[in-house]
Amino acid sequence: MIHYFTGTGNSYFVASQLAASLNLSLHALKEGPVEDRDPVVGIVFPVYFGDAPDFVIDALEGLTFSGTPYLFAAATSGTSFGAAFKSIDNALQKKGQRLIFAAHLAMVANSTPAVRHHIAYAYEKLVTAEKALPILVQKVKNRTSDRSLIKGSLMASFFRTSLGKALGRRWFRLGVDAVRCVKCGLCVRLCPVQNLSLGVDAAHMGEICTHCLACLHACPKQAITIRGRYILKEDQYHHPTVPFTGR
Repeated sequence: MIHYFTGTGNSYFVASQLAASLNLSLHALKEGPVEDRDPVVGIVFPVYFGDAPDFVIDALEGLTFSGTPYLFAAATSGTSFGAAFKSIDNALQKKGQRLIFAAHLAMVANSTPAVRHHIAYAYEKLVTAEKALPILVQKVKNRTSDRSLIKGSLMASFFRTSLGKALGRRWFRLGVDAVRCVKCGLCVRLCPVQNLSLGVDAAHMGEICTHCLACLHACPKQAITIRGRYILKEDQYHHPTVPFTGR
């Protein structure tokens, strides 16, 4: 089974390609009990703040395994993977398991609208990542053992502090413009942590955002704001093969 978490489609693309090539089923990570009896288990996720998303770690708490499967992970991010694999490995070791193989795929970062407009996304990274997938698949088929990417990160350590968490929440503070919002409900359906709901006037943002930014990039009216700033339509991103309605 391939367990995945995705915001704007990069990790879903990788997970779906791995599942098809390895003849494994595809499962969206969610909180709550999930039993996986497969001998090969993959975890695919994006990197936030130099680490695995809290939602992914929380979801792993409810995941149980049969025996000792071959456990591997693939992380997607714009640049570094930080301490993501160390956090995944720590979560697995609490369940008597360990990460056997880890791989990082550099792809388009969806956080760029937080700092600027008129973005020229590096779509060539997607081509490079896709070309790397057959190598990753072969390593899994060969049951490769490589824990070299399981390491710490100063950036991840900072963002685990109360100050770091506060700065992260402030930097990626999302809101809803009630004037622009047409209550289509797409943001509500996409949110993996049910942080959005439809009110009488507009969609309402809660307090448990996981910073996947799916709502920001998906909104057809650009009604989701980041630190009070509007995102341009041309700056909205999703993996070109993974529309928001197709995952």
